[in-house]
Amino acid sequence: MQRVCFGLLPWLLVGCASQGPLRPPSLHLPAPVRGLRAERTGDTVALSWTNPVRTSDGVSLMQKHGAAPLTVAICRKATAADACQPVGSLPLLSGQAGSWHETLPAAFATGPARPLTYQVQALNGKGKGGQPVPVDALAGAAPHPVLALTATRVTGGVALHWQLDQAPGADHIALQVVRGKAAATAPGTADAARPALLSAEIAGSDVGGVLDPGARLGVAQVYTVQRTRTVQRPSGGDLLMSSVASSVTEQANALPKALPPPTGLEAVVDTLAQPEVELVSDPVDGAAGYLLFRAVGSGDSVPLSTAPVTGFTYTDAAVGPGQRLRYSIATVDGSGQVGRRGAPVLVEMPAR
Repeated sequence: MQRVCFGLLPWLLVGCASQGPLRPPSLHLPAPVRGLRAERTGDTVALSWTNPVRTSDGVSLMQKHGAAPLTVAICRKATAADACQPVGSLPLLSGQAGSWHETLPAAFATGPARPLTYQVQALNGKGKGGQPVPVDALAGAAPHPVLALTATRVTGGVALHWQLDQAPGADHIALQVVRGKAAATAPGTADAARPALLSAEIAGSDVGGVLDPGARLGVAQVYTVQRTRTVQRPSGGDLLMSSVASSVTEQANALPKALPPPTGLEAVVDTLAQPEVELVSDPVDGAAGYLLFRAVGSGDSVPLSTAPVTGFTYTDAAVGPGQRLRYSIATVDGSGQVGRRGAPVLVEMPAR
């Protein structure tokens, strides 16, 4: 502890005060970067992080007139025993979000999946910095991209189809849907916004397609499909890499409003010969056909035909004595869009 005395004149009372412990001068070494992430997509590795706002000894890097300039250095190594080879650097400010990406050399983009380590270090104006921060990505051949991706409106929603992988393995299919706008992920950034309202992973074998039952009328759906591969690190935890994304837009905003169900549905029982039920309803303007549904007892409703009925009468001959039946009908428009079903009609077949 050091005592400091002061006074105005020699004959006046001199005051003394105590200072705190002396600190060594700051080395002005930037603290490590924060939130470092790595993402492997195709043959590209993208890193993202946030630059420090203080030095390693707690001194602010935010200057009187703004943030301090820094240089961020990036290096890469294949094994723990290797020297970290410089692969890039870029000027950034303290506190600023940073991102960097590289297309992997052929030596790291082929062969079996294996860990690959990057290190990111923030440097001051003299090229000095604190501890570099490591992050792992995957080297090796990336999963094959999805080819021939199509999206088609069907009765149950939107059906996606793609070409099966010629060399199927343990890869999964990752599906992402953006509804209402074509908000694509910015290339080469690991932390880009992805405003998906639906995402799913299809585990197991690649079946070459999937049905999206949640497709919305009146908005466009942008579907992005990737194959993904997960590899477990020897030290624990998983590493992920993905194929290049394939996208397709289903312009569902071109769909007209669904037509209402027919009114006046009637069911007439005929038991003169083989039991059957005659179904009659009023036509709907603009209808291309109708789908009729039947439920037996408390069972689920199932369609009576695979294709819409073009008339407004239908004979159901697949009925039996004593059955309690429930019929309903929906209208199909020219685009194949199926409207909601009308109120059911109940029928009780007489017993023999």
